[in-house]
Amino acid sequence: MAIWVCGVPRAGKTTFCKKLKKENPNFTIIVSEAIRNAFQKMDKSHYKEWGIKTSKQRQNDFPIFFKEFVEWNEKFSGCETIVDCALIDLEKVFEIADKKDKIICFGFGGKSVEEILKIIRKREKEEDYTKNFSDLQLLKFWGDISIQDKKNLEFSKLKSIKYVDNSNI
Repeated sequence: MAIWVCGVPRAGKTTFCKKLKKENPNFTIIVSEAIRNAFQKMDKSHYKEWGIKTSKQRQNDFPIFFKEFVEWNEKFSGCETIVDCALIDLEKVFEIADKKDKIICFGFGGKSVEEILKIIRKREKEEDYTKNFSDLQLLKFWGDISIQDKKNLEFSKLKSIKYVDNSNI
């Protein structure tokens, strides 16, 4: 069984995963962002066999690749998995997770992008890689995360998936 922890950036996913791991030492944490970065960097050698794929095609391939990675990791390690998931689209996570898996989505309760940026700025730490980004650069980098957050909130209600509103913490 895997616990998929997904949602928009800076909503508390990694912090929650670390806490969950302390409470469940037999689980292993897989950080999808690390695997995604490696997946994207290997395209020059890997995709030569299949022809050049566009960035959009790689984005479509990654969730399927990642699901397989999680399943094989559980098989080989014998441990259940906490997935610190960089996929911010709850519907996509729902599509790839097994029925036996749990999904928890973190967000900001459907707040506006301006409200989300204020929350993010209050919580920023010196080691955050986006610390020196302007608000405009963050929007360019992540897009309008309020739109995806609202979609995730609605989808979580529709499918009875746990949604954690971290806007007031």
